[in-house]
Amino acid sequence: MELKTLLNSLAVLELFTVKKNWGVREVARQLGMSVTVTHRIMSTFEKKEYLIFNEVTKLYEIGPQLEKFSSEIRHKESFSKVIKSHMKKLVSISNETIFFTMREGDVGESVLIEESSNSIRLVFDVGESRPLHAGASNQVILANLSDDEFEKYISRKLPMRTDKTIISCEALKNRRKIVKEQGGLITHGEATDNVTGIAVPIFDANVEVVGSLAIAGPSFRISSEQEQLYFTYLLDAVKNIQLYIHKYNIKKAQIRELIEEE
Repeated sequence: MELKTLLNSLAVLELFTVKKNWGVREVARQLGMSVTVTHRIMSTFEKKEYLIFNEVTKLYEIGPQLEKFSSEIRHKESFSKVIKSHMKKLVSISNETIFFTMREGDVGESVLIEESSNSIRLVFDVGESRPLHAGASNQVILANLSDDEFEKYISRKLPMRTDKTIISCEALKNRRKIVKEQGGLITHGEATDNVTGIAVPIFDANVEVVGSLAIAGPSFRISSEQEQLYFTYLLDAVKNIQLYIHKYNIKKAQIRELIEEE
């Protein structure tokens, strides 16, 4: 009986995808249900604000709760567009390559990229990955793992990417402190020779680190003053992305899913 009631209730809601306004008798006739049962279902939906009763037309319409769900779905679907808009803005400011990295096990994987228009630029491929200890974009993810995950990662033998890649436990612990204090990191030649990386971590609605937003370019072109300026712009962009994530309660798995669907 409970399952039948649920199915009948869902059938009522589905009718509102066909047209916006329905009367009780019309719904009952359409679904082959009694007027009494139909009225009980629609009244319950009205109490919970999934439907509202229009006193003028004497018909039921979609209520604020359903509108809220619809709004959240639409906004979640546009999540990658939100990140891309900030990435494009950062490219216009710096004319350096901007990339969104997500953690995939013990590596950071580039999932979104906006390239610089400079003839000499850092080129990434979507899907390209690097160890979590190599470079700013990955280290800000590593630094925000749980204590157990962090200790487990740095206790193993870590590969060198360049002669500047940091692999010692103590140095990585110090870097972790810097990331926590500054909210991000600037590195030079640690993942790729002669490349400056500037990165800020991104967290999901549960405040679990999921990735990072980063600017990278040839070190000869990025002065120390520009590093700080770009870092400030990154912090501002990520702040707005985080507001969006929390507003629509977007979780880690959803972020990956929404980007892959785009």
